[in-house]
Amino acid sequence: MLVCFYLLAFSFRHPTWRYSTILVTCAFFLPGCLALGPFCALMMGLLWLTTGGKYGRELIAMGIGLIIDLGGLYVFHQHFGVWDDFLRAIRVTSQNYYNREHAHVGLGTNIARITFTSCS
Repeated sequence: MLVCFYLLAFSFRHPTWRYSTILVTCAFFLPGCLALGPFCALMMGLLWLTTGGKYGRELIAMGIGLIIDLGGLYVFHQHFGVWDDFLRAIRVTSQNYYNREHAHVGLGTNIARITFTSCS
């Protein structure tokens, strides 16, 4: 829904509406899905390279929105005292973070375990 709202921003003819819509939409990317932040940053770089800076102001609005978003995420997690736990949870895999006996693993992980334990 956020991505659709972001794409809708490009339908506005007035630049102020477009920039403010992009900024507000990007300010909600990380709480919506953590993977959208790095994806958005990567796409910003690719857009800058491929268009030669044609959408520079839109990219600046997007960058400011992501900075506001990261600041809000920090304030939210720091308020509840879980910022360090949050960073630890997103830096390592869930199997290393949670108890290995109780972690839910997928079929691919089970096949890899069976394959590698039978080979050794």
